[in-house]
Order: sequence, then structure tokens, then C-alpha cells
Amino acid sequence: MKKTQKICRTAAIIIAITIILSLMPSISKNITPQTVNASETVTQSQDLTASSQEKTDLDDGIYTIEAELGGGSGRASLNSAQIAVIDGAAMAMLEWSSSNYDYMIVNGAKYFPINDTGNSKFLIPVYAFDREFAVIADTVAMSKPHEIEYTITFKTDTAKRIERGILTPTQIIMLATVIIVAVIAVALAILFIKRASKK
Repeated sequence: MKKTQKICRTAAIIIAITIILSLMPSISKNITPQTVNASETVTQSQDLTASSQEKTDLDDGIYTIEAELGGGSGRASLNSAQIAVIDGAAMAMLEWSSSNYDYMIVNGAKYFPINDTGNSKFLIPVYAFDREFAVIADTVAMSKPHEIEYTITFKTDTAKRIERGILTPTQIIMLATVIIVAVIAVALAILFIKRASKK
């Protein structure tokens, strides 16, 4: 009986390890510094806006940065701003203080929110640093949608690089999934062992 339990326990461990290893390629592909995906996004943007985007001396990477908002009625503000820089060009992820913005217009191009819930977040190209550049944001908070003119100033002296290796929410979910699957595999193996021992 003890020999049977030992064999079942070994089998359970092998099953758990096999499941984890089978998931590792997809995990390792996605758990990389945030600069990878951000760089791809900026590269795609460069093809469309390289002629008009202002360059920055910031090294390639992801930064938090102070973005000063001007214009509008003064009721809305920017909760946070991050920029992704590659080859001197940048994309900014902006989070508004409201969930009522359904699109932005920057340099004639329209951009839609990158999130479905919470305050409106947008990914837009950065056309200037340390000076104002104009944007338009459409709000649905009024009786009818209304486009509001703003200016944004990205202050490079406030830029702080985000350390490599910080996991995004998607990466955290993937890691949690692996752990859950492994736990389930071990639980099933233990259940099998208990049934085998009763026999």
C-alpha cells in the first residue's frame, strides 16, 4: 500500500511539473520588461508621425512624467501620465479624472480609450516636450457630446524611469493562472492518491 501511495505521489508531482513547464513558453514570452510592448507601439507610431513628433533626450524606456493640462473649463484634470520612449520619439498613456471622455484628437488623428471601465485612458503620440501642444477631448458628460480644446505640456525634468521587471496586470493574471492550474493539478493528484489508498 505504501509503495502504491509513493508511486501516486511521484506521479502527482510529475503531472504538476509537466503542466507548469508546458505553460512556461507563453509565460516567458509575456513576462518581459514593459519597454518591449511599449517600444513596439512607439515604433508603429513613428511610421505615421515621425515627421512631426519632437524628439527628446530621454533614454529609451518607460517613464512617469508630469503632464500639465491647460484650457477647458478647469473641471477635468489628468490623474497620471506615462511615456514610452524609443529613438527619441514618445507615446503617452494619459488617465483622465473622468470616465466620460470617449475620444481624443491629436494632430488631426482620432484616438479612442484603451480601457472599458474606470477613468478614461488614452495612448497618444507626444508632439512636444516642455512646451504646450494642442489636443481635443470629447466628453459625453453633458446633455450631448462636446469637444473641448486643451493643451498638454510634458515636463521632462519630472520624468522618472520605471524600473525594469515591473509586471503589468496582464502578466500578473498569467502568473496567477499558472499557480492556480498547478494547485488544481496537485489537488487532483492528492484526490487520486486518497482513492487509491482506500482501494
